[in-house]
Amino acid sequence: MYHPGGPGISAVTELFNSPPGIDFDQHSVLSWDGATSGDGTGACGIDTIKFLTERTPQDFADLGQKAGDECKDGFGSALDVGAWAAADELETIRGALGIDQFDILSISYGTAIAEAYLRWHPEHVRRAVLDAPIGLGLKWADRIAAVGSVSSTLADEMASACDTDRCAAELNGVAPDQSYETLRAAVLAEHPSVGSGNLELSPVVLDQATLLAIHGRDYWPGWATAIDEGLNGDGSALWNAGQHIYLDLDRQIYYRSLCGDLDRPSDAADYNGGPDPLVFAYASDLAPCVRFPSGTPPQQLAAEGAPQPAVEIYVSTRDPLAPSVMLAGAPFLSTLGRYCQSDHPGHTSYADPVARAAIIAFLESGQPDC
Repeated sequence: MYHPGGPGISAVTELFNSPPGIDFDQHSVLSWDGATSGDGTGACGIDTIKFLTERTPQDFADLGQKAGDECKDGFGSALDVGAWAAADELETIRGALGIDQFDILSISYGTAIAEAYLRWHPEHVRRAVLDAPIGLGLKWADRIAAVGSVSSTLADEMASACDTDRCAAELNGVAPDQSYETLRAAVLAEHPSVGSGNLELSPVVLDQATLLAIHGRDYWPGWATAIDEGLNGDGSALWNAGQHIYLDLDRQIYYRSLCGDLDRPSDAADYNGGPDPLVFAYASDLAPCVRFPSGTPPQQLAAEGAPQPAVEIYVSTRDPLAPSVMLAGAPFLSTLGRYCQSDHPGHTSYADPVARAAIIAFLESGQPDC
């Protein structure tokens, strides 16, 4: 059973292109996700678009509530979509297929579903990998603090490595080893027109593009080129990257899942992550959650004495979405199995060939390989 992440990302292409390394002549792979559509435009309406382009510390709470109103249509039970509902669906599928035991390879949001399933039905899992786990039950303040610290470090590393013509030049009297704050201020000072040419690059879109880039080193060169264009007055590449992270999700599924899965504030004002722009962009993304009910996981427990599967949990000290320092306090993860820790700079260790080979080897043999 393979879940490539999300929620709201279609796994149709992932089913054919991933997970690399698995011998499909020897194994059957079932991939599933939380997306209801694959058209790449998940914005729920005009207020959601406005929330993307005009969000500021002054107005994000009001815009977040409006975006939440647009996106909550069709929301039934707090658990009709999300990790707990998906885990229940997985059990139904297992029963229908007549499978006694299976292996789980879960990445990013898929780990939330794996965590829920392992809490309920460990006896049906032989081996499981949770790569970059979300960590159900983590306190919001702990999540924001950990994500903010790692994101800030990676953003500064990325800025220092930005060696395109304009990035490498001195900006406003600052040497080439500039911080992200320096590059950010320089780009926004150019007031680049984006989109159809009648919009100005917004700080939030710039920060969304940066968050996408720091998810993995593969995005860093493209980010550097986009920054270079922004410094020449054309922020279209940054605009496109910001749209990608925000609008290419099915936002209704994104909110319906995460709002019910995460421990998060009930007051819109509490989604302001503070003065750091990247923390603000990350935290305020979920401001529409104030319009959604909080999910309470069913009090279902695994059968007493149920056999426990072999589980490996892959974490990185430099994961901008699920850093290992954050997961040290996860209430249930620590009981599942062994931690495999690395310094891979990005979200999910599976993107690293060495880690990917170790993951596949563990699923093949059951022998610890990290």
